Amino acid sequence: MMDTDKTTNTLPENFAPVFLDPTVDWAFKYIFSHEEVLRKLLNDLLPVQVGAIEYLPNEIPVLSEKDKRSIFDVVCMNRQTGKRFIVEMQSNNDMDMDDRLFFYGASLVHRQIERGNPDYSLAPVYVVCLANYSRKHMDAPEDKILFRYGFREEETHEPYGNQLTICRLELLRLGKQAERCRGNVEKWAYYLKNMPTFATKPAGADEEFDAFFDAARFAELPETDKQQYYKAMKSEYEFRVTTQYSYNEGMEIGMERGRKEGRAEGRAEGRTEGRAEGRAETARAMLADGVDPVRITKYTGLSAEELEALKVLK
Repeated sequence: MMDTDKTTNTLPENFAPVFLDPTVDWAFKYIFSHEEVLRKLLNDLLPVQVGAIEYLPNEIPVLSEKDKRSIFDVVCMNRQTGKRFIVEMQSNNDMDMDDRLFFYGASLVHRQIERGNPDYSLAPVYVVCLANYSRKHMDAPEDKILFRYGFREEETHEPYGNQLTICRLELLRLGKQAERCRGNVEKWAYYLKNMPTFATKPAGADEEFDAFFDAARFAELPETDKQQYYKAMKSEYEFRVTTQYSYNEGMEIGMERGRKEGRAEGRAEGRTEGRAEGRAETARAMLADGVDPVRITKYTGLSAEELEALKVLK
């Protein structure tokens, strides 16, 4: 059972989904707190064999007050090999998402070497991003949905090593129905994307996915967890609407400034200013709704200092 606070029953009478929506932060963490489910996901998406796993704290302690806090959805380690894994569900294709995923992985790389240890041997780190969006790719086939990135020599493509690998499964690139999905990668994308619309386990779903569907059954949750899920889902859906509105509004403001200044780089500046303004507007709205500042910094990318500044200017 997830950590909960004591709340009164706030569930609407007609709220009775069959399955949780894994794109909601609370539900994602709950579903993948089941070791069998997490292990299957990692084995299906990554070119490694993952055995018994140990869950690790999802927050990396900061070394100084200037360091940015990193809070992940799920973090674990393969007990036999020491390989580390960060698994994230991301619904916003933020401009700095590539940097963010690299930063996440680098934080687990950096923490492996302790002071005074002359040995720099590193256990591989894998960052798995389940992206509830699609993005443009160079020369990628239209039906490609899984992208893996590592370090290679530019001309010979010789691998530098396996210290850090970033894997992104783009759910919205999958345009197939269940019966046309080939292999477990496409099935994961289909199930993750469409889970809240299922009235029952999809026909033809392999038994190896039973643990995943069982973990996501709403009716099996304790009453307090049902309430926590409903609150999280409602908050997150509202946040997504607010984010999109603020982003669109910010884009218009930034583009207009760029046009007025008549600069050649006005379009690029418009995008940058628009995104920044959109994030600030989203953060202000979330602050007004009493959302936890930690969640605000996670979803907007603003630092704690920037958030404090917004409180002062509010």
